[in-house]
Amino acid sequence: MTNSDGCTSGPSVDIVIDDQPETPSAPVIGLVVEPTCLVPTGTVQLTSLPSGTWTINPGGLTGNTSEADITGLNAGTYNFTVTNDAGCTSEASQDAVITEASGCFIEALFVADDTVICVEGFVSFSDESIGTGPGTTYEWDFGDGAFPETATGSGPHTVQYTSSGMKTVQLIVSDGIIDTLIRTDYISVNGLPEVTIDAADRCGAGSIEFLAGTSAGHVDFSINGGLTVIASDDASPFTYVLGIEEGDSVEVWVRATDTGTGCTGNWDTSVIARAMINPRAETINSANTGLYPAGYVDVVCAGEVGSVYNVNGDITATYNWRIPELGLVFNGTMEITVDWNVEADNYTIELEKVSAQGCHSEVRDTLVLVSQPAPDLGPDVQFCEGDSVVLTIMNDDYIIYWPDHSGGEEYVVRTTGQVVVTVEDEYGCTGTDSTVVTVYPAPVQVNLGADTILCADQNLVLDAGNYAAYEWSSGENSNRITVYAGAGDISVTVTDVNGCQSFDEINIGECTPVDLLVIPNTFTPNADGSHDEWIIQNIHMFPDADIQVFDRWGRLIFHGKAGDNWDGTGPNGKDLPVENYYYIIDLKDRASGVLNGTVSIVR
Repeated sequence: MTNSDGCTSGPSVDIVIDDQPETPSAPVIGLVVEPTCLVPTGTVQLTSLPSGTWTINPGGLTGNTSEADITGLNAGTYNFTVTNDAGCTSEASQDAVITEASGCFIEALFVADDTVICVEGFVSFSDESIGTGPGTTYEWDFGDGAFPETATGSGPHTVQYTSSGMKTVQLIVSDGIIDTLIRTDYISVNGLPEVTIDAADRCGAGSIEFLAGTSAGHVDFSINGGLTVIASDDASPFTYVLGIEEGDSVEVWVRATDTGTGCTGNWDTSVIARAMINPRAETINSANTGLYPAGYVDVVCAGEVGSVYNVNGDITATYNWRIPELGLVFNGTMEITVDWNVEADNYTIELEKVSAQGCHSEVRDTLVLVSQPAPDLGPDVQFCEGDSVVLTIMNDDYIIYWPDHSGGEEYVVRTTGQVVVTVEDEYGCTGTDSTVVTVYPAPVQVNLGADTILCADQNLVLDAGNYAAYEWSSGENSNRITVYAGAGDISVTVTDVNGCQSFDEINIGECTPVDLLVIPNTFTPNADGSHDEWIIQNIHMFPDADIQVFDRWGRLIFHGKAGDNWDGTGPNGKDLPVENYYYIIDLKDRASGVLNGTVSIVR
């Protein structure tokens, strides 16, 4: 530099001017991590950060990497700038939105299908917790004496209780947050009643009384270890009487039921009773021989005499005979002779054997058939013209002779006259019978008309026509009666002067809400113009009707009157989910009552 005097200075110090520094680009929003029930704040990832040392605002975070995570962010909208080591600040990034976590609620709930049971009974527990999801864990504790005592998973869980008492049940649900439900003394387990049984042995076949002792109010008896119940008793003394054959024994099991708690004990108590052997009477023989029906020792014709019956018995025993129908008794003999001057019938020969020791056998019996065929055509027959009667002899062993010499069991008669039939049985005995047939002109068929339905105070006059007598199902006996709505089946039998009858029946129904109302069980509120509303047809016929619809939790979601249609929305106007809903329709009509049922939304 030179001054005004012409003097020049020495050179200055060197000055270096650098290039203008670059402004960094705006940070790029990367991954955004929203808050959760476990982590209440969010995170935003920033990328494309400048090289060198930088500072991010808001937050004042510094670093020197190309990416960075901004953590601890509450719900809100954020944008970020970055300042490089040259002090230059970028433009703001795009907005990053952090949304507050929702659904952070869980409540442990459960129900049992039965809360009062007996020892060894089963209970099914079902989870009804609120706010659960796929990651929810469950910890169950079913109380003392439960098998299993604990469980995991939502269930349902079936649990057996092996001890009596009040059982407390606990459920812990966890999904980041925890809730516990304890139902104290939730399950009542009643004990099983105890019982004893006694019986005495007897001599020979007969009945044995089994006596059970218990403080319970009901006892069951079984002869197969409880597989089936053979008898029951509801009053003390608790007894069961069982017939037993000689030489046999029987074991009877018993269990008790407490009528107060409904608990039934096990089949773990029994007693054995025995019947001692008595003598047995030998087979009864007949001097006559032949092929006789099973169970018969002889067949004779009525009036036959001198029939001999005997037994190949024990000479040390005594034999006593009886023919009860004839009042005959023969004691102390092995052979008897009988005259059959009696009416045709079955007659019993009874034999009792008494041993040398004085023990009595069961009575052995057999039958003697005294045969005298007696065909029965029944009383004289009258019927109307156009009908017929079938005369029948129902016996496959008879040879039958009808007036036309036919031999079948049936004979059809259509005209007036006497019919005589003769039969012969397989033993050569014969018999006859006859009947007189009278045919009357047929009456005109009565006609009450077609079935119909009457409403309210409507009535209908039923006319049965002109006959000699009338018998209505209503008890009346005139040719005309008046019926009203709901009379049901009304029939009439008419009789003409010859005693011939004609019958007709009519049903008088009553119009009911079931007849009138058409209540859909589904509708599809999807705005396609078809079944978008739940419409009850003919409800206008009940102008005072009150209509209520409830969801599965019992909440009222629709309330209307006659003519109001439900569009599938709730009280807040929002669409309700696909589900079954429950309706109650009070028709406000004393005769009709209240209707209820289910309706389903289908989308």
